[in-house]
Amino acid sequence: MKNLAIIMLCLISLSTSLSLPSVPLYPSSVLSAAKKDPIKELSKAYCSLKNTGQALNCIAENHQKKSIDQYGICVQKVKSLKTSGQISDFYCNKMNRKEYAKVKACMDPEFRNWAATDPTFLPTLLNCMFKEKKSEG
Repeated sequence: MKNLAIIMLCLISLSTSLSLPSVPLYPSSVLSAAKKDPIKELSKAYCSLKNTGQALNCIAENHQKKSIDQYGICVQKVKSLKTSGQISDFYCNKMNRKEYAKVKACMDPEFRNWAATDPTFLPTLLNCMFKEKKSEG
C-alpha cells in the first residue's frame, strides 16, 4: 500500500509539472502559419511576451529544451551573450534584419525537421507561449 501511494504521488507530480491543456491555447491559424514559417511565427509569439523566462521554463518542462538550446546557439553565432535574458533582449529588441536573417537561417533547418518528425513540437512551443501570454493578462 505504501508503494502504491509513492507511485501515485510520483504520477501526480509528473502530470502537474507537464500540464499543458489538451485544447490549444492558440488560434488554429497560428499553427498553420507556424508550419509554413516556424521561426517567424514562433518569434512573433515569443517576442510579444513580457516574461519570456516562464515560457522557456514551460518549454523545457515539456521536453522541448532542444529548441531553447538551438535558439541560444544560433543567437550566439551572431553575438556573444551570457544570459538567456540578454539573448532574448537581443533577439527580440536589438537585432537588425541582417542579424535576424543569420539567426533564422541557423534555426530554420532544425525547427522544420523537428516540426516534421514530432507532431507535438510546434503545438507544445505555441501552448507554452500562449499560456504565458494569457497569464500576463
